[in-house]
Amino acid sequence: MNPPILKDPNATDLHRTGYNHLALRVENLDSEVNRLKEAGILMKNQPIAFHDRKLVFLIGPEDVTIELVEWLH
Repeated sequence: MNPPILKDPNATDLHRTGYNHLALRVENLDSEVNRLKEAGILMKNQPIAFHDRKLVFLIGPEDVTIELVEWLH
């Protein structure tokens, strides 16, 4: 038995409550963004500075938002 996988129609809504994205820490955001763009990964925004870190949001599998974060020291 393999039940069908249902796609969440609200997967891209970052304002909803509960799980809405996955954040991953990276050492060098700019190089990761370049590497992922070359691999065909789509970005939701350009990298931005936010408090003590840089971040970018990606369109992940099944439209789940993935956030890459580089802490600035």
